[in-house]
Amino acid sequence: MNGHGRDRRCRGVALVAVLTLGFAAPGMAQQTAPPSQGPSPLQVSGVLQYRLFNDPTPPVAGGANLNVLTPAPGLPTLHDGILETAITWTLTPNLSLFADLTLENTTGANFSPSDIEETYLDVHGIFGLAGFGLRLGRDRVKLGFTGLLIDETVFDGGRRDGVDARLTQIGPVSFFGFMQYAVDDGLQVGNWASTRRVWGGSAEAELLPGWTVNAGVRSDTAGAAEAGPCPGQGCNLGTGWSAGFEGAVVPGVILTVEAATYTQSGDVARWYYEPSLELDLQQLFGLPAQPVLTIWFKNFDPYTPPLDAPLGHLLLPADFSAFNTNDNLTAVGARLDVSVTPAFGIFLLSEWGTYKNGGPNYNVFSVGAKYNFTADTLVKISFNGYAVDGGVVTTSPVSGVQLSSAQVLEVELSKTF
Repeated sequence: MNGHGRDRRCRGVALVAVLTLGFAAPGMAQQTAPPSQGPSPLQVSGVLQYRLFNDPTPPVAGGANLNVLTPAPGLPTLHDGILETAITWTLTPNLSLFADLTLENTTGANFSPSDIEETYLDVHGIFGLAGFGLRLGRDRVKLGFTGLLIDETVFDGGRRDGVDARLTQIGPVSFFGFMQYAVDDGLQVGNWASTRRVWGGSAEAELLPGWTVNAGVRSDTAGAAEAGPCPGQGCNLGTGWSAGFEGAVVPGVILTVEAATYTQSGDVARWYYEPSLELDLQQLFGLPAQPVLTIWFKNFDPYTPPLDAPLGHLLLPADFSAFNTNDNLTAVGARLDVSVTPAFGIFLLSEWGTYKNGGPNYNVFSVGAKYNFTADTLVKISFNGYAVDGGVVTTSPVSGVQLSSAQVLEVELSKTF
């Protein structure tokens, strides 16, 4: 699939909610705790999901923000069915095997009889240290709070084969490191012969009560035959770093600030900033329905990491992120989440921005509602849109990312088990 294509968060969140294994690495999102030592060494959980996508305003010709689940002018309605199963086999108290497998069928796409989302051998408590662990296999990593430098958790093509290591409980500091094949090879074993690699790591610490800092690094390497023309859109060499902090300004107000920079071989450094505030309006003002308002600011240079390697989290914000990596802009945005009842919630989201170097203005919005029939059965509907002046924009001549105006209606039904 497209390396920056199908958004997997909607089913990923549901699946993670029922998993109880894995290890929590510094700066990684949606990771799970070490396997519980229950009576059975084999644990199975998963999610069954159906999604409908309809596009009343198809992307205009030339737009490249199409992915597997974005309707097109010739295919305005898509149906997507998924059965995703997570299996954990606890071999010993310090050794487990995890596999996340899917069966999927999408309108207009080939049926996927088996997609290996993640599968790895998880070793915990190495040398008797509870915070020392290794993972060998296919995994998803994220550096930092926002993941501007690298975030494999939101893209279906983000998962990679490699090795992860983490070391926690070293005083107030936790460390995480990884090496992965840069190419998403699926089951094509021959691609493992590629010389392209992604290396990275992070350190995280709580310096003050309630305040955490994180710093990460990333390096893309390749042999001479696969390095590509540098600098340029086909360049596979570069390095970058990120830094950020997060904490409670006052009770009910969470501040998150993250900055990242990446320098492609032979290029200048490109920078990406995103501060945000999360306001618990019930805690601050006593408002009913638990409203939470999140506001943010973005200042992104052109995106220069290899677009077919793991990406940073430079997505247009929407319930359905149909619009891929979005760079070379300044923008402000906000999202309001309201729990009308314990089972029923609504949200509204919008972002307004301008592409740099004299580029056009754009707006993205998302409005939706969700209802939990039971603790494990969810229905959700959302309407999402992206509009750019002129209908089509090449966000940056450096990255070559092209987006077009579009609207997507999404209906989702999920059941976890």
